[in-house]
Amino acid sequence: MRIQDIAKACGVGVTTVSRALNDQPGIAAATKRRIREMARTLDYQPNEHARNLRASNRVIISLIVKGPTNPFFLEIQDLVDRDIRARGYFLSVVRVPHAHDEVAAAKGALAVTHPAAMIFLGGWFDRSPADFAHVTVPSVLCTTPCAPHLDGADYSSVAIDDKRGIADVVTHLHALGHRRIAFLGSDVADRSVGHLREQAFSAALAECGIPGDTTLVRRGDTQHEPYSYDYGYSLAHRLLVERPDVTAIVAMTDALALAAIRAATDLGRVVPDDLSVTGFDGIEITRFTTPRLTTLVQPTETIVSATCDLLFSLMEGEENRHILIPGTLRVAESSARVKECAS
Repeated sequence: MRIQDIAKACGVGVTTVSRALNDQPGIAAATKRRIREMARTLDYQPNEHARNLRASNRVIISLIVKGPTNPFFLEIQDLVDRDIRARGYFLSVVRVPHAHDEVAAAKGALAVTHPAAMIFLGGWFDRSPADFAHVTVPSVLCTTPCAPHLDGADYSSVAIDDKRGIADVVTHLHALGHRRIAFLGSDVADRSVGHLREQAFSAALAECGIPGDTTLVRRGDTQHEPYSYDYGYSLAHRLLVERPDVTAIVAMTDALALAAIRAATDLGRVVPDDLSVTGFDGIEITRFTTPRLTTLVQPTETIVSATCDLLFSLMEGEENRHILIPGTLRVAESSARVKECAS
């Protein structure tokens, strides 16, 4: 007799049955009772070895990191580890290459370490309810916002307000007189934050009365890690060679912005005198570069604290929630008034 048979007989999902049989929170008492009665009726025999192993690993929280070369994620990971340990738990980190499936990695972690709960750092947000059904423990998507096409009751998320953040960056450059503004984005297959920020960029241009120009929106192929410095350098170098009239670049991450500054320098352009460059994230190194980077700062400690608080509330049986946190534009040395508008 399989757990799937119990789910079918009770008219519920496999995830619900698993949580009920393992006495996990988040299941109505009547539903839990009905599932257990059906399990007895069907003479369901759980794997005792697996149950004992799960019980011994209840102090483990899994962190599934999609895009492990992203320097912003490294900062988030350190903060999560500190918070989790302070609560008496241990963090198990699973690093997933950008082109790989984070849900498949999560299923592997569930089978091997049997964590008490799970945090997804990065990843696509166009998942289906069937995908989330494989995640049988409380989980939170960190830095990935609520997807409009999914039922928000099925999962939880904590993220920055990407749309507002990109709008703040574009408005800042527009106020400095920039009109030929380019965007450095993720790869062409991105179905998550990269796509969201690109859409926000186009909307912000329209709000400022700047006509859209698809040749100024740059995305790479799927063969390279889109959060790497090499990726950003290649994207920016090609842009500046093909469109030397560009006066400002909005990069979707700080890593891409720093790489763009290097590319501009190698092409003989001075930032910010000849070209303004802005980033997004506010990673620590951007306060020490020359020039210091103008960027949309994500409040990492607030994001991590909200993520962990939400995760542990789910473990206590509370409902799924979605939290959107505002960022702050930090104007520094990499953006300036466009030359032709300078007095």
